[in-house]
Amino acid sequence: MKVRMQALQRFPYAGAYRDKGIQFDARGESDARLLEAIGRARRVADLPVASSSPAPAGAEVKIETKAVAFGGHEDTGEDLPGFVVAGR
Repeated sequence: MKVRMQALQRFPYAGAYRDKGIQFDARGESDARLLEAIGRARRVADLPVASSSPAPAGAEVKIETKAVAFGGHEDTGEDLPGFVVAGR
């Protein structure tokens, strides 16, 4: 019986490398249990399922942003720290 799994990290299995995040079929229940036990993969059925229902009306959505400051700009003639500008 094949068991659907998802790789948690890159590892060799069944003659090929399984990359992190891809889904594959384990050869059987014992292989699936072993891969889970050593932390290489998890069963697809164990993955969290996203909710298909939208957020309730009036629900508050919080978005955090960060301001990023750069050291200079071409218009001001200032060089950015750590960068070499050709011709100056």
